[in-house]
Amino acid sequence: MSRTGWHKARAAALVAAGALVAAGGWAPASAYAAGSVLDEQVAVVTAEHQPVIASATQALAGAQSQLDGARQRAAADQDLLAQAATLTVQATAALGRDTATLGTDTAARDAATAAIAADRVRLRAIGVELYVGPQVTSVQGPDGLAQEQQQEFATEVIKIGTDGLIADLHQRQSDQRADIKAVAADTTHVAADRATLTRATSLRQNRVTILDQDQATVSLTTTAVAVDQAVLTADTAALSTAVAALANPPGAPADGTPSIVGTAALDAAQIVGWYNAEGWADLTPAPIDQLAGWYLSEGAAEGVRGDVAFAQAMVETAGFSSNDAVTLNNYAGIGHCDACGTGLAFGSPQLGVRGQIQLLHSFADGALTTQQLARPLAVAVLTPETQPDRGCCATFQSLTGKWASDPQYGHTIMSVYQSMLAWALDHPKG
Repeated sequence: MSRTGWHKARAAALVAAGALVAAGGWAPASAYAAGSVLDEQVAVVTAEHQPVIASATQALAGAQSQLDGARQRAAADQDLLAQAATLTVQATAALGRDTATLGTDTAARDAATAAIAADRVRLRAIGVELYVGPQVTSVQGPDGLAQEQQQEFATEVIKIGTDGLIADLHQRQSDQRADIKAVAADTTHVAADRATLTRATSLRQNRVTILDQDQATVSLTTTAVAVDQAVLTADTAALSTAVAALANPPGAPADGTPSIVGTAALDAAQIVGWYNAEGWADLTPAPIDQLAGWYLSEGAAEGVRGDVAFAQAMVETAGFSSNDAVTLNNYAGIGHCDACGTGLAFGSPQLGVRGQIQLLHSFADGALTTQQLARPLAVAVLTPETQPDRGCCATFQSLTGKWASDPQYGHTIMSVYQSMLAWALDHPKG
């Protein structure tokens, strides 16, 4: 494919459009430095994933801090709950003891009251007897004493009994007063014990409620920590995968440009955003967002870097405005040699993208066969087996002199791709 004239015309159109020299636009090919494209690729995927990783890390740290606090509160509540339980047991025991004492003292008071009542009955009987006088039925008693002596003796006996009964009554009244005071004190103690038990029970219930809440917080926060940890792990893995995808396969030339076979670093929205920002007008039958999507989907199917292939198409078609692009769905100058008027025609815009991707795959893999292609051939004449340059080029830089005869071909593609990467870095995903 010797298309020096065609490619130079495309390059001239790009320069005339100001794309290579505009401020913030593409750098001239002479400004390209080996290794810088891969560095910018790494920067693009890092800029895409690092904010998410940083956010997940911050969320994880916050959730971990909340979890630690919740666990500390739960531990403290466990101690307070144990203390409240001990206080409840102590208050219950004190209430039991004081209630038993109250029962004993109440029984003693009631017994003393009953004894006093009995003594008063006896005293009334004695008083009546002293007032009336003892009834003597016989003139002579069994011991021969005279009636007067017997009456005097009986009166003295009654007086002695009365004095003893009065003394017992006074003692019982004193005991009763002591028992009444004891019962009053016991009643006060029991009331205080019941109040203490009520407070201890309420405190224990409150602590149980607080502990349940803190344990629920611990559970929720533990779940949040697990989720944030999973997000962080997934984002870190995605970053590692994306960065690893930028590495060229073993044995690829160390020319500082991406390998043809690999994973795209840019998505369709980034490609379209860059294209629109550059001011290009797509003249093809398909809108630019569809073209960008096809470059990525067809590239992913064949394992070819679709975003770099899009940059190649920009160089080949002057931003999808060439006659081949508009009328033939040919976006890579395929079949358009220096002496040819036009290139190959493809049946649809998507087939035009597929033809470029399949041909790039053939250039990168010398053992590729038609049967190994992920999708049907875009056009019958582009079988891998019939390509004289099959397996010639592992990187996009090495396409120089093979895909196009322009000695700056690979550098120009990389300049365009560097511009795409730079735009993506300046416009991170929101």
